[in-house]
Amino acid sequence: MSKKDFFKLFWLAWQKAFTEANIKSSWKKTGLVPWCPSVVLNKLRQQPVRNEVHLGRLSSSPPIDWDSPTAKRSIRKAVNRAVNKKTKKLLSKLTEELLSTKAQLTLAKIEKKKVFEALRTAQKSHKRGKKLIEEFRASEGSGAIVFSPTKVRKLLNLQKAREQAKEQQKVNKALKHQQAIAARELKAQEAQQKKDDKAAASIAKKKAAADAKVIRKATREVLKAQKPREKESEVVNRRPRGRPAKQMSLKKPPIPPRQPLAQIPPNQQSSRSGRTIKRPAHLLGD
Repeated sequence: MSKKDFFKLFWLAWQKAFTEANIKSSWKKTGLVPWCPSVVLNKLRQQPVRNEVHLGRLSSSPPIDWDSPTAKRSIRKAVNRAVNKKTKKLLSKLTEELLSTKAQLTLAKIEKKKVFEALRTAQKSHKRGKKLIEEFRASEGSGAIVFSPTKVRKLLNLQKAREQAKEQQKVNKALKHQQAIAARELKAQEAQQKKDDKAAASIAKKKAAADAKVIRKATREVLKAQKPREKESEVVNRRPRGRPAKQMSLKKPPIPPRQPLAQIPPNQQSSRSGRTIKRPAHLLGD
């Protein structure tokens, strides 16, 4: 049922049910408008039998397998357990609708499966290509074929060529598969080699860091051992504060008195300090 048809029926029922007289009658029956305490108290004193009891019987029944052939029988047995006639009638109607919908859904699934199978078959036949006879007829260029010995040999050769092509295709496919496997293995080996190289580089780096640490530690120990000696030498060479260091005064040799140039013997060419003696020109004549 479409929404349009449902709304038409619903609107007619709404107009017939929701009238002024029905609304006033419903309020009067409850005893609220107009106010009637006796009607209200009588409603509270009554203990009506509810339909939930009968529905509880249905819910306590074993579950129904909707896909089994006996589903309809199981539903009818569950409906017959209901005591109320109105409930039984409603459940029967719902059961018929449910079973009808279930049957339509099953038929739709079967039809869908058949359509998919037909489509898959059509795709496979389209990919399969032409048959051998059709290919031979196309190569001959005529509609009717008279199978002479020559044409039979041609047909056999064509069939043999097709089989060889299929075998070659299988061989190529197997070779391609082997190449793919070899490529994957080579890639895995390269990845493993790269991983091993990385691990070796990491180990070498850690070893170099450990060696450098040992060298630094040994250097610190050597420097630490040299510090007391340096302190001792500093203490020995340290002079006391407030006292100037005594400097050794070197006594210069006494300078001999100068002799006049006239008194210098003529055979003396240099002085005592080793300097060359230059005589005046007026003394060179004597």
